[in-house]
Amino acid sequence: MLQRLIQDGVGGAPILPEVLARFFVHALRTDNLDGVAYLSEYCRRNEVDITNWDLSAFRASLNHYMNVDFDLSKLLTFTKFHTQFYAQRAQRVFGSLPNDQVDDAAITAASQSIFSEHDALVDLSHLFTFLSEQIGNERVIDPITKEDCMWQLVDMYTRDPLFFRASQQS
Repeated sequence: MLQRLIQDGVGGAPILPEVLARFFVHALRTDNLDGVAYLSEYCRRNEVDITNWDLSAFRASLNHYMNVDFDLSKLLTFTKFHTQFYAQRAQRVFGSLPNDQVDDAAITAASQSIFSEHDALVDLSHLFTFLSEQIGNERVIDPITKEDCMWQLVDMYTRDPLFFRASQQS
């Protein structure tokens, strides 16, 4: 259903966020990472807030596809969701900071608010290095958005100096 909504642009009432959250959990439990990829894109296009979803639900999939049965596509689904998840969190946290209150204490508090809940899920620098080594000089194009998946991740962590500083503390 999500695939059809995204590919065909089928109109109608938006899907309730609670239903999307349940689909997310079910998709990860049943190893339906293609469904998670379409879900991520649906949520991005429809501005659905995913910041309260349990990112640690990816733990079993990450372990399996990094350590048991390498699958680049499934790992990139995680990076796509991860990028969207943390970009939304950062937007919410930094949007609530007054411009004149961006000292080190504010950055530390922002980092805690953005990253601490799922900080132990994956060593992102290790995952990024691992994916870079696996991909080499190839471009990895998301079949849904037609954009380079790795570039989205790099761009998110380097575009905003506040986000970069906060990510350094996580």
